[in-house]
Amino acid sequence: MNVRKRQYQKAYLEYWNSTTQVTGTGRPVDAIICPVAAHAAIIPGQFRDVGYTTFASVLDYTSMVIPVTHVDKNLDRKPVQDKYLSRLDKLVASDCK
Repeated sequence: MNVRKRQYQKAYLEYWNSTTQVTGTGRPVDAIICPVAAHAAIIPGQFRDVGYTTFASVLDYTSMVIPVTHVDKNLDRKPVQDKYLSRLDKLVASDCK
């Protein structure tokens, strides 16, 4: 498994360095800015959607979270939803309380 992980890391590093061809500076991309979760807070033991940050762990990249807002339970209500993309989508949506 470690060999496969290192192969993946090497392939991703090659991809990362290839971004010099598409940036305006001729240098590789500096960072990836992305959400760490689909919602602002989780209930311990009920977070299933780890896909947001798995890539950083697999690649052994340094990462951090910058809070950009806060939750107000009077304003930030869970939207009513009756259609889901899949069973997993419904399960993840049920985690958002």
